[in-house]
Amino acid sequence: MGKFRLKFVKPVASFAIGAAILTGSFAVTEDTNTAFAKSATVTITKGKLVSVNTGKAVKGYKSFKGVLYKDGKKFTGLYKKTYYKAGIKGTGLYKNVYYNAGKKGNGLFGKKLYQNGKEFTGIESASGKLYVKGTVANGVVLYQGTKKLYKNGFVVSTTVNAVKVINNTTIEVTFENAQKVSEITAGRFVIEGLIVTNAAIKATDDKVVVLTTSAQQAGRKYTVALDGVKQPEFVGVSAVMPTKVSLKNASLQGILGAQVTVEAQVDVENGQSKSYIPVTFTIGNAADTSKKTTVEVLTDENGVAKYSYIQHVFTQDSVYAYSSVNSGVKSSETKVYWGDSERLRITDVTKESTVANNSKKVYKVNVNPVDVSSDTKGKYVNVTFAENLNVTSDKINRKAQIVESNKTTPYQTATTQAGAKVYVNAKGEGTFTITGASTSVTPIVFANGNDSLERLDAAELQAKGSTVKFDIKHSMILNVEALGTENASNVSTVKNVVVGNTYAANFGGRQYVATITDLAGNKAPAKIPVKVALKGDAETAYIFQDNKLITPDRYGNYTLVTDKKGTVAFTVINRKVDSYIIPTVFIDNASNAGTGQLDDGDLQQTAPLTYFNEAIVSIASMKFVNANGEDVTSISAEMPVTLNYQTVDQNGLPYAPKVGSTVTFEFKSTFATVILSNGINKVITPGSADNSQLLTMGNNGSITFTLKSNLADVVNIEAISSDSLIVPATATLNVLDLATAFERANSVTDIDGMLAALYEMDSLNVKLSRLSVTNRTAVAKFVLEKRPAGAGYANQSDLEKEFNVKYNEVK
Repeated sequence: MGKFRLKFVKPVASFAIGAAILTGSFAVTEDTNTAFAKSATVTITKGKLVSVNTGKAVKGYKSFKGVLYKDGKKFTGLYKKTYYKAGIKGTGLYKNVYYNAGKKGNGLFGKKLYQNGKEFTGIESASGKLYVKGTVANGVVLYQGTKKLYKNGFVVSTTVNAVKVINNTTIEVTFENAQKVSEITAGRFVIEGLIVTNAAIKATDDKVVVLTTSAQQAGRKYTVALDGVKQPEFVGVSAVMPTKVSLKNASLQGILGAQVTVEAQVDVENGQSKSYIPVTFTIGNAADTSKKTTVEVLTDENGVAKYSYIQHVFTQDSVYAYSSVNSGVKSSETKVYWGDSERLRITDVTKESTVANNSKKVYKVNVNPVDVSSDTKGKYVNVTFAENLNVTSDKINRKAQIVESNKTTPYQTATTQAGAKVYVNAKGEGTFTITGASTSVTPIVFANGNDSLERLDAAELQAKGSTVKFDIKHSMILNVEALGTENASNVSTVKNVVVGNTYAANFGGRQYVATITDLAGNKAPAKIPVKVALKGDAETAYIFQDNKLITPDRYGNYTLVTDKKGTVAFTVINRKVDSYIIPTVFIDNASNAGTGQLDDGDLQQTAPLTYFNEAIVSIASMKFVNANGEDVTSISAEMPVTLNYQTVDQNGLPYAPKVGSTVTFEFKSTFATVILSNGINKVITPGSADNSQLLTMGNNGSITFTLKSNLADVVNIEAISSDSLIVPATATLNVLDLATAFERANSVTDIDGMLAALYEMDSLNVKLSRLSVTNRTAVAKFVLEKRPAGAGYANQSDLEKEFNVKYNEVK
């Protein structure tokens, strides 16, 4: 802190003495109220005023020839507010009042200053000096409520160098000059917001005055006022006593002329604030042990105290931090290594931070040339792995090695260690190589001060390199998505369901979709093996792909394959109520590929967890399926379509309600007549009141029937269950114009339908007319059975070939 000088401020109360110094002489003046005696009536006899006639002393007060007499004697005392001495108006003290020529006087008399006859207290305007009871002020004087130090009437100009907080109730004020005990009182010091209860000169330094105050408020700014003049500010400190003080880094490097910041962390009892706790840093210099820096810093809200400083000498510093209140709460040593450049540096030669398993990453080491012959013994520095420092023997990471040290894995336990060396040349340059698999390590190079043990001590000169990760560099990308909700239904316990080789209603579960691509995003081809491992209640779990049960291998993993879109869709179910499963999808491509087991190096992704509990059946789905087994929303007139009604669980998988029910299907069309078959054989005409059909739900929650429309139209269907918990389902079928005979031949599902379609083909109806009814039916059945699955005949010529085969046989 800078020096602050006290300045004298003149109070208002003052008066001027004048140029003359007063003495005891005066000029006689007549008092107009005094009785004057005439020479004819009085005379002086033996110094007394007597009557000429009687020869006796004149009674009362008489003035004769400028002299006042009382009862014949020269008068001394006050008469009509005028002071007389031996009959003459006097100058001097009378009953502690100063008179000048008989009247109360102003000015110096003897060594005291008077005003209106009384000892003067105040500032004399001409000289600017303070007088107290007529005497020039010297020493500590209380004037107008403030104590100040005076010398020869003037305030002493005192220089304060610094104000330092010692603790929550103690402050040290350091002066430029030594102080006297007689001149130091608590009253001279005023701190707004605090009470100064004591002031004393420090026993070990008479330039320092120690003030005792009431408790400070942590973080509040205070100002010391000395003799009414403000001094430097200080910040109130906390009364909290830290339980521990530690330095953040035990080893630091600094560049000459640039700042280095040391950080101390305090610990306190639970519930106590970490703010504004005073921490003292001490910095000792190895190059000059006589130089020692001591500085106090307050902690921030996190309990961290920071101090920044610079050096200009190639050296090393020892830094400690301790509680300013209790020096016994002290940190361990931090060393700061100063140089014109970094004393020890490690950089990447291999730039990649992630490299393939069993490949190599190279680092370069630079040692400051000044240190080559000292810290490194002119030959080497040591290297270890940060992950292997101060670990137990069972936690040593042995998956990475230093190549140049016979593939040594460096480590350091409490009692043992294995070291590796990096040799440097005369310029302090050297390189080393790390190899490994399925791990990450961070190298630390250090200048070992202990020749016998290749151990890293916390305060030794050291540098940390970048972390290298050894991993399988996959050429594929795997992404797994879970469909629906994580709260899935378990296999029904009500319907006595037995899990078979084909996925069926009341199995419940949850569907997952895994997608495999290359790095450019191109989908994988079909038949790529993909495995799934299950965690959780795996003993009661099953996996289905394409509705087929997948059998686990001897490791409990399931092998699936991609489809032509590069995806793997599978369903996981579980027989156990209140169970869970976490699938991990992986490709067995680690360094030990082919084992079938899940390894760290395999391309893998853990899918979202699924819980299995009772099913929630509240919705149903309706789908239309054409003759080829394809889901459709439109069909040609006169072509049959199958409607599948299915109640589903919370994940949209087929599941029956606990109690069976009936479903009423209502049909609405504008122009078309709807014909229901599959044993129903009902015709619903537009506008008919009888436009519904009641059907009973199967044990698996499904209802299936076939319908067709005679005209192009829109047919709306609503299915209302007798179970009020199931929301009504709706579906819309778009009926297109009448299909051609060939199109109908590819879509019909019965022999009569096929025969009708064949009759409409001009090239075939003549041949059919030549056959008996039995043979016509036989031909239609043959053509229907020979129709290729799926889309059916590619063209009419293919159909006619099959027709002619049977026709030629029966004609």
